[in-house]
Amino acid sequence: QRATKQHYKGEESKAWIAVGNTFLKIPSAKARNFLEQDQKQLDIEVNKLRSKLKDHVNELRDKEGQDELKGFGLTALSKEELGLVHQTIQDHIPPTPKYHFSQF
Repeated sequence: QRATKQHYKGEESKAWIAVGNTFLKIPSAKARNFLEQDQKQLDIEVNKLRSKLKDHVNELRDKEGQDELKGFGLTALSKEELGLVHQTIQDHIPPTPKYHFSQF
């Protein structure tokens, strides 16, 4: 994601992308779309693998006669949830006093 923002120079510019062993120079907007699509696909695959891993670990622990791992089924907070947590914390922290140099 950082690469898409860092190398974007406008609609008319072109970017080099690697497709297998071949490098292609295509319009930046098209390259950006390709990168975004790839990132979405990779995120989906990673999430599938994570859920499968949890299932496999629980299955293995069951076969070994052990209890399920506690806290192993946790999921990350969404952006909205994280924003609410941040806002709640900020609402309960008193503001930092600000001093001007002339007060000393």
